[in-house]
Amino acid sequence: MASVLKQIDVDASVDMAWSKVADAGSVDKLVSQIKTCRLEGDMRYCAMDDGAQIVEQIVTIDNDNRRLAYRISGGDIPFEFHAGSMQVVQRGTGARLLWAFDFKPDALEGPIGQMLDAAAESIRMALA
Repeated sequence: MASVLKQIDVDASVDMAWSKVADAGSVDKLVSQIKTCRLEGDMRYCAMDDGAQIVEQIVTIDNDNRRLAYRISGGDIPFEFHAGSMQVVQRGTGARLLWAFDFKPDALEGPIGQMLDAAAESIRMALA
C-alpha cells in the first residue's frame, strides 16, 4: 500500500485552521484543484478542474482531536482502497496540518503524489 504524508505549516491559529478543515462541504475552498463540492449526509461529491469526479465518505469529524477522516469510495480515480485523514495540531503560535493519504494500487503513487503536492500548496495558501 502506498502512503503519502504531508505536513503543512501555517501561521493561522489552530482553531482557525481547524474550522476550515472541519467544514467538510467546503473542501473546494481549501484545494484549488477542486472546482465544486457538495455534501449530502456523510457523502462528499467533488468535481475536479480536469473534469474528474470523486466521491468521498466522511468517516468522522473529531472536534476534540481536530481530525477529519475520509475515504474515497467512487469516482474516476481507479483506487482499490483509499483512506485519508487531516489533523490540525498546534505548532508554536501557528498550526500544522497533518495529512495522511493511504491507497492502492501502488502504481498510482507518482501521479497521486504530484496531485497532493499541488493540493498541499493550495491548502497552505487557503489557511494562511
